[in-house]
Amino acid sequence: IPDSVTEIGGVVFYGCSSLTSITIPEGVTLIRYYAFWNCSNLASVSIPSSVTTIEMEAFAGCTGLASVAIPNSVKTIGLEAFAGCTGLTGITIPGSVTNIAYYAFIGCSNITSLAVDKGNTVYDSRENCNAIIISSSNTLQIGCAATRIPEGVVKIACGAFASLDGLEDIVIPESVLDIEELAFHGNSNLEEVVICGPLKHLRQSAFSACESLKRLYLPVGIKKISATFDDCNLKEISVPLGKVEYYKRRLHESLHTLIVENFEIPDVPFDI
Repeated sequence: IPDSVTEIGGVVFYGCSSLTSITIPEGVTLIRYYAFWNCSNLASVSIPSSVTTIEMEAFAGCTGLASVAIPNSVKTIGLEAFAGCTGLTGITIPGSVTNIAYYAFIGCSNITSLAVDKGNTVYDSRENCNAIIISSSNTLQIGCAATRIPEGVVKIACGAFASLDGLEDIVIPESVLDIEELAFHGNSNLEEVVICGPLKHLRQSAFSACESLKRLYLPVGIKKISATFDDCNLKEISVPLGKVEYYKRRLHESLHTLIVENFEIPDVPFDI
């Protein structure tokens, strides 16, 4: 790529399976939409410190990409910018980033490390939680299979944990009041979910297509439940003592036979 280039155009390397490495020269400020979409053998990319924007699906489907260094000049990471990059194992968000679109790393199922630079004023990864949290609203926007949701998070965003093959169980702390649509969609190996706090609403598709989901632990006081778990394999819904009738009034009647009384919800069969 010539040094005179200032922008990598949309779809310019779209589906280029023969591309294995590329160095983007200093002076490029923008990587446009679908620029490297589905370059499945792209194993190495060097992004210069002049880049400020990585647009929608710019590197989506680059399954061979084992690592990527996002420079401390990038301000915006677009929708599904790195979607399906299954070779990635870790991402560090620099202090310069102020806008990360939903689903930016969806389907990156092998990421085990998510970190935000401590100098970032918009996002954080408090308590080394392996997640990206919007600081001002305490919304967990992006998680991975190694995430442990910290107390203080109040919302789990749409698609935050979607399509993570390595996620087998999750504990949702008491501070969380809202789990948005599709938050855990498509986690084929997710088996156990513990909800510790009184959600305002357990939404219909929050756990859609979690085909291995077998056990759900509910606390006292979830106000509204729209989820029917039709696409799951639920065997048991554990509720606190004396709360069976409470949850029968809130859960779909097809789930009533799965409700069992249990001791306190935090007493669960895996490490919190």
